[in-house]
Amino acid sequence: MVCVAAALAFAGVAAASCNPGRSASSGSWHVGWSVAPPSGTCIDGSEANILVYSPYVYSGAANDTSGWTMLVNGLTASYGQVGYQKRDSGTMYNFTESSTSGGGFQQKLFTVSGVGTSPQYKITFSSNAFHYFVNGSNIWTDSNTNYGGCKAEQEGEIGNSASQMLGGSQNNVVYSSAEVRRADTEAWYNANGSFVNEESSWFDYSPISSSSFSIWDKACLS
Repeated sequence: MVCVAAALAFAGVAAASCNPGRSASSGSWHVGWSVAPPSGTCIDGSEANILVYSPYVYSGAANDTSGWTMLVNGLTASYGQVGYQKRDSGTMYNFTESSTSGGGFQQKLFTVSGVGTSPQYKITFSSNAFHYFVNGSNIWTDSNTNYGGCKAEQEGEIGNSASQMLGGSQNNVVYSSAEVRRADTEAWYNANGSFVNEESSWFDYSPISSSSFSIWDKACLS
């Protein structure tokens, strides 16, 4: 009974949301880390366990708040991405998304993992296809992409300045077991990325280890 109560309490905390009180403006803002490829090879896999949190999302504009792991080409901006999102309708989803010269823009929506859980979100690239996984299950494959990127990112994102970034200062969203894969040996290793904060007056982050970090919205406690 104690374990059940503790689990319910944890899920309740993760479900908290807060209006950060910022003026509304459409855009895209991120916080998390970016992982450059090792010398002589590319990164062709990116994975992390991400705490599922239910943030405040500004309504009145088509936007969402999301947490994800991705592979990206920094020169062409083509990418593949998997994670979860909460839309301005209030509905939450697991999602996959890609934008490439071969496949164009594609987004697929799936039943979200439970709020308060920390599922593993993973993307790999091989045979000209993105392979998307949640907790080890291949939920989607995007083929014929013509993707040629090398870099990985693992971040949170808001689509409107009035929306809440994942987490609060007393209820951080943790990215754990964060790893990337070398294309030459197919070996996974701790991501140990370089931190990105596109609006430091709004968001913050905390390094935990070479394979984990946390993020939150500075305007929110929970």
